[in-house]
Amino acid sequence: MPALPNPDNFESRQHKLPTAAIVGHVTATSVKIWVRAYRPGEWRLVLSPTPLDFDPFSAVSVNQSIHQNCHLCSEDIQSENGLTTVFEFGDLTPDTTYYYYLIAGGDLFDEIERKVELGSQHQCCFTTDNDEIRDLAFGFYSCHDPFGHKSFSEGLWPVMNDHLVHNDVRFCIGGGDQVYCDTHGEAKQPRDPEGKPYITDLWKWLKTYKNALYQKYLHGGALDERGVVEYLKKLYRSYYRTYWNVPSMLAVFRRYPQYMIWDDHEIMDGWGSLTKEQRIKKLNHLFQDDEDEVNATIARLTFQAAAEVYQEYQHSHNPTTHSAAQVSQNVVQCQWDYAFVKGQVGFYVLDMRGHHDIERAEGERILGREQMSRLQQWLQLPSTQSLKAVFIVSPVPVIHWNDEVLENMSFVVDLFGGGDDVRDEWGHKSNVKERDQLLDLLGRFSAERQVPVTILSGDVHSCSAYKITLGEHPGANLTHVTSSAVSRKPAPAVSNHLIADSGPLYKHANGRCEKLFGLTGENNFLVVRVNTKTTQTKVSVAIYYGAPNDEALNQFIVHVQ
Repeated sequence: MPALPNPDNFESRQHKLPTAAIVGHVTATSVKIWVRAYRPGEWRLVLSPTPLDFDPFSAVSVNQSIHQNCHLCSEDIQSENGLTTVFEFGDLTPDTTYYYYLIAGGDLFDEIERKVELGSQHQCCFTTDNDEIRDLAFGFYSCHDPFGHKSFSEGLWPVMNDHLVHNDVRFCIGGGDQVYCDTHGEAKQPRDPEGKPYITDLWKWLKTYKNALYQKYLHGGALDERGVVEYLKKLYRSYYRTYWNVPSMLAVFRRYPQYMIWDDHEIMDGWGSLTKEQRIKKLNHLFQDDEDEVNATIARLTFQAAAEVYQEYQHSHNPTTHSAAQVSQNVVQCQWDYAFVKGQVGFYVLDMRGHHDIERAEGERILGREQMSRLQQWLQLPSTQSLKAVFIVSPVPVIHWNDEVLENMSFVVDLFGGGDDVRDEWGHKSNVKERDQLLDLLGRFSAERQVPVTILSGDVHSCSAYKITLGEHPGANLTHVTSSAVSRKPAPAVSNHLIADSGPLYKHANGRCEKLFGLTGENNFLVVRVNTKTTQTKVSVAIYYGAPNDEALNQFIVHVQ
């Protein structure tokens, strides 16, 4: 049995994120700003409606720059939370640009030479909401993996930043797979003479070290589960700090409010679409004595660690949801799905991983009964029913691949290890009952309220667009747009023929889809615009696609209404 490595040295060859900021949920009068600091101590975040002028190395200059119109919040940032925290501000002015600065506080202010850590070298700012906004634009991306190409690549982040500015977007949605902890690219570091993989696959790593990890925290016949989780959390944090150490990505994060949701790669490939027995087998090692109980326990605790770090790095700056902050006490009860409203446009972000379990009852495997009920209740709220447009974020597409073809190829797909990906799909035979429930809810709402409903998805490393018609809701206006990946190596161009064509929805009684667009082999992202100035709401989705370093991207416009 190999010796258990020091978790603080995990992925030691990688350059990791030291200090960074993410603008999170913004309203007309409040904001959440996530920060990761490079060292523990007291840190202050200062908001100002005008840029501050100071010498970041001068204590006197920094203190004198903070004026009476500034908003200030202090937090004690410690290692227990991965040196992360969320600063929350209220009493802000609507439709106002604020500049923010991360400044050392307390004893730390005197101890370090550079007093201002963020805001002096790069402009950090955001704009509060305007409840009266009638021309709303936002960005959508998914599947961030700069290591999947033949060399390190920022993907489309640099050019995406330019398009966000040009389109005057108000915020962005990260639709899943913001990190990949379970798969690495084929890129090699020039300084690595051994040609080792660029990024460690955590679940392959667990195959080797899971017994050593279990034994380290086994005391007197009882397993210290909290100790195992804390060890694994250090590994998951390393992935976030490695994957997010991308300059053009950080430029988007520190300027535009980010609404995020996880998908499988923040946990493991196909999480929720593997049975307990399959998860156990995934951790089996040919040259070790494997015990099913140990494997099952390590898999369960690894999910716990992934959820806690997801809370730290992503969900903490989303709109607050029930019990999510208490994830370490009861991960089973955590609510990761959430809703928010911008002007007259509503958004509901679905969680397809926190409660995904293929061994649950039919119709409850992806979202679960409670989440489907929350979505239904949100659609019935008077405030929701007065909206002019609604967007549903479904990390895995409801429509994209040809489900019938994949079903017929299931034996071959399983043979090459892709069975869990197929079972992830809403159109898989094990999930169609739940898919039909979702479409029925959205179709009924759209038809009754005469409101366009657009589903936004990622996951599949390609893009597509469809109109959906449902026989029982003939007046519904349902559109589905998938965009991925922003930086992950895209699906090969040859797989384009697997994207579903126009025709009946697989295993649906009277649903049809009309294919508007489909493309593989290119990176992509979306810019969505909603104009409610006129009687007839106008919704359009621009799919930008191309290869990294392209001087100009191609564009396809989906006219929703």
